[in-house]
Amino acid sequence: MKKRYWWIAAIIVLFVGINVYLVAADNHQKVGRIAYVNDWTAIEKKDLHESYQSAGVVRYANESDVYFDKDLGNFKEFIVNEGQEVHTGDPLYSYYAKDFYETQAMLQQKRFA
Repeated sequence: MKKRYWWIAAIIVLFVGINVYLVAADNHQKVGRIAYVNDWTAIEKKDLHESYQSAGVVRYANESDVYFDKDLGNFKEFIVNEGQEVHTGDPLYSYYAKDFYETQAMLQQKRFA
């Protein structure tokens, strides 16, 4: 391990040494050390996302039934009415689970299966 460390250290020192020599040896300023920008481009402020507000009705593409096993609990009520405006994350219905934690674990297993 020591031998490898010394080789890496020697390569780094050699690399830095060669670069210092090349910079010092450039007495006649053949290598330009300053770069000038001739063409500037103006910055423009623009929106990354264009959107517009519009009134409308969202229609479903397909219908899928949700079944709840009556042995695990009972359906309570629909929280929203037909034609009512809903947003993402709004609860649609509620139910009562007889053993909540067992039912939750069982549904999680089905979800990830």
